[in-house]
Amino acid sequence: MSESERLLLAILAIALYSLLCLLSWFNHLRKSRQQNGQVISDEGVILVAYASQTGTAEALARQSAAQLEGTKPYQILPLNQVNEAVLANTRQALFVVSTYGEGEPPDNGAAFARHFLTDTISQDLSHLQFSVMALGDKLYQQFCGFGHQLYQGLSQLGATPVTAPLESCANEGHRAQELISKWQILSGLHTDKVADKVNAPLIPEFCFEPWQLTERVWLNSGSPGAPAYLIGLTSMANSLNWQAGDIAELKFTGGAIRHYSIASLPESGVIELIVRQHQFADGSLGLGSGWLTHAAALNDKVELRIKANPAFHSTNTDTPAIFIGSGTGLAGLRGHILQRVQSQASQNWLIFGERDPQKDDFLQAETANWVSQGVKVSKAFSRDADNPQYVQDIMLQQADKLKNWLQQGAVIYVCGNRKGMAHGVDNALQQILSEQQYEQLIIQQRYRRDIY
Repeated sequence: MSESERLLLAILAIALYSLLCLLSWFNHLRKSRQQNGQVISDEGVILVAYASQTGTAEALARQSAAQLEGTKPYQILPLNQVNEAVLANTRQALFVVSTYGEGEPPDNGAAFARHFLTDTISQDLSHLQFSVMALGDKLYQQFCGFGHQLYQGLSQLGATPVTAPLESCANEGHRAQELISKWQILSGLHTDKVADKVNAPLIPEFCFEPWQLTERVWLNSGSPGAPAYLIGLTSMANSLNWQAGDIAELKFTGGAIRHYSIASLPESGVIELIVRQHQFADGSLGLGSGWLTHAAALNDKVELRIKANPAFHSTNTDTPAIFIGSGTGLAGLRGHILQRVQSQASQNWLIFGERDPQKDDFLQAETANWVSQGVKVSKAFSRDADNPQYVQDIMLQQADKLKNWLQQGAVIYVCGNRKGMAHGVDNALQQILSEQQYEQLIIQQRYRRDIY
């Protein structure tokens, strides 16, 4: 054999070895766990999907998946990114879902629910074994309602449940370790290696700490609606660790807890809330709103802790932002706007609604200052004698501008009443956008809501 022939054989051998290495690498990549919404074709990969509004279900899903590290390949996806292809190539799945309001899916599970939990889909899921961890709150009539809807919907498509839904109540602390262990045992995934990992905490929450009532400003004197106040609370422990979109949980008499959107930034040194005084038919006041707006004296103390609300956190300041809210819903939007003005983010649009333009124009001087700093502000007043309208009317009137902002990647933040304002905003969006555009807005997490 000549020298040139030996050289050619050596080159061919190296090339063949390199090709085998490349194929092996691709096979390993295909089988490895995925966390970026890629469709997995390996049937051995366990799907862990979550639908989470405030981040608790997502944290539990990630903690459950972490127990599989080194034992089983897995992928984690928000429920809205679980499509026909993902389900067709999955043999085992865990769904960790919370319930929003009265039996509704969280926003990052709404698109999945519309597609798979209706009579319009006929996909055969007889190959799929699944478990559901259903998070809820027994204070609501439809306890774990969406978890049960998901369980029934998947079963109707032929999927085989490993067990009945594993329910968890917020007021009982969710008991993450118990849930994960039960799922592992029932699914045949429980090993000593896995069991060692179940003590990791869920989303860390700040403990309740003493705060003082240091500010109370009546925002709508003479309004036809119930009184609304700007409330300021100052930490007695210097706890100033929150971000725009987070929630303040206040503990009142008897251990009752109430939730309020935070309307300020940590730099101010004060948690500010916008609270409407709730009045019962007999004239008595609501427990939380009554204390904050009437019963408490300045410097009185209340127990407070901060709850992260990741589904309503800020996005990149280079991204346009549209803020839509009414009444006390301005609270959940104010922190975001203050942050964006402070960072000189461009393309900010507030659409705010209330009753009377003379009595209910909350924080009028402040919103005027925002305008001077480049924020587009549109206001709607339902009892304006000359031009009565709601926030959804402004959206429809300025539909072309709104679509233009969305085409530039804008994120919509909605805060306020669920049944009235939020429902109207959602209907308006569906009128303005095509079905596909609306679905993409949700799937891309560019439609963020803090509604109550």
